Amino acid sequence: MMDYPVESKTVLFNSLYGSIILLEKSEKEKIIKILQNPQSDEILIDNEELKVLCDQKFLINDNTDEISIIEKRKKYGIEDKNRLDVVLMPTLNCNFSCNYCYENHIASSMNDLTERSLIKWLNKGIPKYKFVLIHWYGGEPLLEINRILTISGHIQTIAKANNVGLAIHITTNGYLLNKKNILDLINCNIIDFQVTLDGSEKHHDALRVLKNGKATFKKIFQNIINLSMINSNVKISLRINFNHTNLDSIPELLSQFPIKIRKQLRVIFEPIFGNCQISAVDNIETNILFEKLSIYYKLAISLSCMNETFES
Repeated sequence: MMDYPVESKTVLFNSLYGSIILLEKSEKEKIIKILQNPQSDEILIDNEELKVLCDQKFLINDNTDEISIIEKRKKYGIEDKNRLDVVLMPTLNCNFSCNYCYENHIASSMNDLTERSLIKWLNKGIPKYKFVLIHWYGGEPLLEINRILTISGHIQTIAKANNVGLAIHITTNGYLLNKKNILDLINCNIIDFQVTLDGSEKHHDALRVLKNGKATFKKIFQNIINLSMINSNVKISLRINFNHTNLDSIPELLSQFPIKIRKQLRVIFEPIFGNCQISAVDNIETNILFEKLSIYYKLAISLSCMNETFES
């Protein structure tokens, strides 16, 4: 349940079934009481609010096994004959040394034999599906950008020849997204990116540095702007890993992005985990964490909706 103070309304969202109810301020307390105790003697069987909550599956029978529903959906997704999801890792190596990273980065790269075998497998597999989603991942995948470009080009050719829908996504730390690399990736129809910035410059550079210890914020920030400006179809998931050290710097970061590119950004907040010294959940009270994240998501939405004429 999320409050929406601008309209004095509350949004009730069912993440399993996708149903949404928008509550007026006067309805909120009544709905909460029903959700907390739907079998209360005070609630009539023909209560209209109770009926809506049941119809939208916010209230379910005790014999409904929702865990089983989730497991079946996952199974159907894995066995879906219409869609193929492929994660490709051209290297396990990385150019960063983030202080919370749990990976053991190995100086290894995909070789030519693996590339040929992969393309052979994709050539047989892609025509069997209606849609293919490719995820480039790492390590830092852009350390092997030539491999990415070559394989992505082959994938496009196979998909086009067989009338198969295709989307290519890449998760990158963003440091190597110079203008040449951006243009090369876009020419391969890679326009869906996930890039990480962990709060404002000061806080990000305390968490995410190069292996030689040098700062990374300014370069990544400018690369994100360049990526957005070069092609308006580019979509960027801006991932912000947070803990108690950088959580409060998120509004500063979000407000730094030029208004004209904000609609291309989708903000994702992810807690840093690990030992108690860096863990978000070990150092931030749950109610405070949820309250602040709710505020920051609303801020991200409001910033993306600002008219360009108000840009200073």
